[in-house]
Amino acid sequence: MDNKAKRQGLRYFAVTVAFIIISSIFFVNIFLKLYDVSRENLVHMWTNNTSKAANDVSFYLTMPMDAVAFSAVTINKMTANGTTPEEVCEYLVSETQIYSRIISDNNTGVYAYYKGEYLDGSQWTPPDDYQPTERPWYISAVAADGRITMVEPYMNLQTFTVMMSVSQLLDDKESVVSMDIFMDGVQRQMEDIVNESLPIAALVINDRGFVVAHSDKAEVGKDYSEGGDALTKEFYDNITAHPNGHFEMEGQNGSNIIFVQEIMDNWNMVLVIPEENLFSSLQSIYMILGLSLFAVVCIILGVFLFISAKHRESVQLSNEVMAIADIYATVVQIDMRSGDMQVIRSNKEIEELMGGNYKNFPERSEDFAEKISSERSKELIKKFMEASTLNERLSDVNSISEVGTPAFCGG
Repeated sequence: MDNKAKRQGLRYFAVTVAFIIISSIFFVNIFLKLYDVSRENLVHMWTNNTSKAANDVSFYLTMPMDAVAFSAVTINKMTANGTTPEEVCEYLVSETQIYSRIISDNNTGVYAYYKGEYLDGSQWTPPDDYQPTERPWYISAVAADGRITMVEPYMNLQTFTVMMSVSQLLDDKESVVSMDIFMDGVQRQMEDIVNESLPIAALVINDRGFVVAHSDKAEVGKDYSEGGDALTKEFYDNITAHPNGHFEMEGQNGSNIIFVQEIMDNWNMVLVIPEENLFSSLQSIYMILGLSLFAVVCIILGVFLFISAKHRESVQLSNEVMAIADIYATVVQIDMRSGDMQVIRSNKEIEELMGGNYKNFPERSEDFAEKISSERSKELIKKFMEASTLNERLSDVNSISEVGTPAFCGG
């Protein structure tokens, strides 16, 4: 191989390497951008899912809040009409019967502190030392000054379930109507979220760190703001720092993405999803796409190299023909399939002989032999240029010649 061929080979190699590098950088950038967009879409989807779960909890809380609000309006009207405590108690009993059917989860019914008396719609009789005005449901309602308030949830030590009171101060600024509900429905919702989807934990926590509901029942009732280890405290601090958002945090089994959505200002819906679980399907899809694209690039590259090799062979053959042509006065390249001719080296006589027509060599070969040879060489030249036998004569050799002839044929 001469220096020119070597240089040409190096150029093709350099072009190939450059093509691979540029293509790799281009497709890697595209895949990274697409992957980032897909990650954002997944995060957005789970932000919406967290919001939906928060709305479900809010709806669960809205029903007892509406019940208390409606009862408060009615009792205020009854007070304005001079209704006795006994009549208000009868009203609370009837309302409790209605709400026990409307609100599917356990509740203690509607009760009130009215004109200095405790009235209970479920007809529960409190012990003698029971002081309604010292209970959280009464104190919180008075502090809210007429607004409906959700009293701090607490753990019922008899049933080991979380309960919550919804209370409202009446217009006389002394009476309070309230309802206690069990948080069983919210607890079931947290457990269903974990059982049916990607999160490894789902919980409702208030702004003071009290765990109202948790997919792991052992966590219910704990105080994350003070109790627990440093990891639990960090978890709570991040929740309060990212309302209606998400954050990443290292857990015991790897990195997690935590989604937070506020519920009625002082509660938070929280979903914990391992990063590996969230993005594993995405990684598999892009890996398959990447391998497929790599295969396509390899095929294109293979075709490119094949065409390049054929081009080099063609150039090399052309160079060889030109090198051979240097020792002959006239050289014509003939395509035996089509009969087309290409003059490589010529002179004035040959140009006149061709007459501008470079087609149909097999049909014109005898006429050429007539015009380019002397009388005594015509038969020899005609036989030498016979197109019908030329392929057969060249089947086992690279070239043929006739002594005394001015012609040459090469394979």
